[in-house]
Amino acid sequence: MHSGRSKYRFESEVHLGLLSIVLVLLLLSLASNFVLFKARVKLQDETTEQLRSAVVVVTRVLQEYESRSLPIELKRDLMRQHRLSGLQLVPSEPAANDPQSRAFWLGEILAQMPASQAPDIVDRLLRAEPNRLTRGDENQFFMVAPVPFGQERILAIVATRNPDLAFLQAGNQIILWVGAGVTLLAAIGYLTLSRFIFRPFRRIKAAAALAGHDVGEINHEADSVVEEFKRVIRELKAKEAELVQLNAAIQSRADSLEQYNEYLLSSIESGIVSLDLDGRVKAINGAALEILGLGGELSGTLYTELFLDDSYISRAVKLALQGVGQTGYREIAYRSGADRELVLGVAISTVRDAADQSLGVSILMNDLTEVTDLRAQIEQKNRLAALGEMAAGLAHQIRNSVGAIGGFGNLIKRRFTRENQPTELVESLLKETREAEDLVSKFLAFARPLSVQPQTISLREMLSEILRGYEVRDDCRHISIGMRGEDIVINGDPLLLKQVLVNLIDNSIIAYDGRQGRIEIGLATYKGTAEIRIQDHGCGIPADRLDKVFTPFYSSRPSGTGLGLPLASRIVDLHGGGLTIESAPGHGTTVTIHLPITASILHTSH
Repeated sequence: MHSGRSKYRFESEVHLGLLSIVLVLLLLSLASNFVLFKARVKLQDETTEQLRSAVVVVTRVLQEYESRSLPIELKRDLMRQHRLSGLQLVPSEPAANDPQSRAFWLGEILAQMPASQAPDIVDRLLRAEPNRLTRGDENQFFMVAPVPFGQERILAIVATRNPDLAFLQAGNQIILWVGAGVTLLAAIGYLTLSRFIFRPFRRIKAAAALAGHDVGEINHEADSVVEEFKRVIRELKAKEAELVQLNAAIQSRADSLEQYNEYLLSSIESGIVSLDLDGRVKAINGAALEILGLGGELSGTLYTELFLDDSYISRAVKLALQGVGQTGYREIAYRSGADRELVLGVAISTVRDAADQSLGVSILMNDLTEVTDLRAQIEQKNRLAALGEMAAGLAHQIRNSVGAIGGFGNLIKRRFTRENQPTELVESLLKETREAEDLVSKFLAFARPLSVQPQTISLREMLSEILRGYEVRDDCRHISIGMRGEDIVINGDPLLLKQVLVNLIDNSIIAYDGRQGRIEIGLATYKGTAEIRIQDHGCGIPADRLDKVFTPFYSSRPSGTGLGLPLASRIVDLHGGGLTIESAPGHGTTVTIHLPITASILHTSH
């Protein structure tokens, strides 16, 4: 009995609360409908009074003018003053109120009115009651009122637009239906909630009883549930304290191991990436981030987002995740996230536990780009040195033969001159001989050892002196040359470096092929070296020819010797620097000279 009373009291409180909510919703609906009704009545009265005032004014004006119609301008003024949207005058009214009289009357009106206005006027005459406000189309309201005119009466149809009144009339029924719907939904919600709101309490009580905790002796069922929750929370807190101690010990050991692994990864100069079985990043060290040109937190990132899908690394990782096996060490070409062409030494292997179960994949990588470049440079220099030694001996022999041919040619020319015979063919032979001897002389100058006599050089002063020479040359008037950047002082051979710069500027001028153009020369410092950048926007060099420009005797111009860039590269190498070329057809060429700095920057100018 005691338990039944507590259950009855709790449910009564819930029922009373839900019924109070339903009652409040009903009262709010009634109040809103009453307010809207009062607003609609007020607007309706105001509109009626507005139209009646307009009718009074129209009556007075008709009596003053003693006419059954109004002038157009006067009609417009009356409509504007009384905010009317329509004003029509019907010249008569039916003789009687029977249908036959009204039909005859309407026929007369249709005959007198314009065809465009007649249907609307007839519709209003049929719908309206005299001196009563009537709803028209959309938000328009009108009134038909008799106007005395002498012994007769005419009908005045006045109309105005009132969107607010139209909205209230249209929305009144909608609000009534919505209010009824809300009340009905609230009643349904009440019945539903009253059925299901007690179910959780009953289930908790039954579960507590099964666990050996009787909660039926408390005066209120909700209080019993609260007390049961408090008891469970106290037990959970006691267990939580024990778990916290165990977790602290485990976490301490895990932290020490994790920190050691982090120190180990960050200390290794090789790039290391560890992936789980789904191919997502578990760990990646700073060296790998720098090699790949990536940044930010990448833990959990899929390996396909680190490497290109068609790259060797991506394909090898996919095979390793599929359990195909591990790859050995390989050197590959790779384009990093910073759009750099790299040469990487890569080893990809499967990580296994003590039971030989796969745990993931590890990737070990080293950036071998500089090593590969140095290796290629050494190989090229060795080939060029061997070629130079062989070609130097051959050039001396050719030079002796060309000299003999030139001598015999001169003898033949003298004989032809004495005998008054034409010497044009001999002249052509001697010209070709001189050009061949000049080419051999240039090659021997390229092949012989160069002696560097270093001096303190201001790069800006040296470039200014060179550019002054181009300003007075007739073949350079279509080219403008600009210089910007830092004034840098280095140690170098001024004659040899001038030869390099003149050769590169001449190449840029030739690239414009007689068209207007501009050459930009920039000076800057980068990682302890001086940079001289010569940039043009001429024809550019195709990619398949770019690797051959430093090869002796290779030239894209019929008149070129192919020794300018190889000699320039050799002079820069003798100064302990390097020379690089970037070019694209139609976009121009940029040549960068790197020279070691032996003095500080003097000043910066633009």
